Amino acid sequence: MPHHFAQIAFTPTVKKVQEALGSRSSYARMESAPEAVNQRLTPAEAGFIAARDSLYMASVGETGWPYIQHRGGPAGFVRVLDERTIGFADFRGNRQYVSVGNLTSDDRVSLFFMDYPNRTRLKLFGRATLVGLDDEATLSRLEMPDYRARVERGLLVTVEGFDWNCPQHITERHTLEDMRAMTAPLVARIAELEAALARHAEAGHSDGRAPRKLHKPARTPPTPGAGPRRADHPTGRPVGHGSGAGSGAPRGRRVRRAARAADASASPGCGRSRSPGYAGPRCRARWSEGRRSARRRRSRARR
Repeated sequence: MPHHFAQIAFTPTVKKVQEALGSRSSYARMESAPEAVNQRLTPAEAGFIAARDSLYMASVGETGWPYIQHRGGPAGFVRVLDERTIGFADFRGNRQYVSVGNLTSDDRVSLFFMDYPNRTRLKLFGRATLVGLDDEATLSRLEMPDYRARVERGLLVTVEGFDWNCPQHITERHTLEDMRAMTAPLVARIAELEAALARHAEAGHSDGRAPRKLHKPARTPPTPGAGPRRADHPTGRPVGHGSGAGSGAPRGRRVRRAARAADASASPGCGRSRSPGYAGPRCRARWSEGRRSARRRRSRARR
């Protein structure tokens, strides 16, 4: 007996492609079921469909082009009427009526039911029947009394075959209601902690004492002149201090200050504010020697 979904979907051309790509053997076993399967909805399919708030429906027009439409509503808007029939109320939308027009010439449809949080999908083949507003008995089984939307017609689908799909490449998504449910314990805990803080603050004011405040300890400034001295330091200042007393300047700044002081002492009579390009040859030679000496001293200071 056939697997009804495979019997519809696995055409001779599809089987040839499966054979060429190496998947035909596994699907051949699926088709060789001892009895007819995947045509009548079980409680698993019925519960899954009843929990959905949307579906995707494909139909085919007279030009041969497929058309996919999203249908949505509150959770449970798709009703499982029996093991081979599902239906839903068709609410007013953009009034293009592409699916309605397609179904008047070809009643075959393909439905996708998606469960994004659990990365699960159910595929279903069926034949659709449009239900007019004059069929009040059928529409009463499909309407959602608490959903404020205008019903234009009903749609019944006779199940011809279905199959569950693997979760590969389905992105996990959650609705706003899902997020509210998941974060409800955190929101409750935050409210509890805020209430405890408020009670603590009120208790501190009621006994005449101000609430305690936490203060960071102040940083102790470096003591001027403290610390060991290095004989090879250009300025002879304590290690760990800058050019000013207790300045605590970074090392790079200390080295630059020391270099400027060394340059000034290495070229007497040649003011640091004057550029070498405007001084005489003797002054330029002293300036260059002072720069070389400063570089050597900086190199030693970094070691």
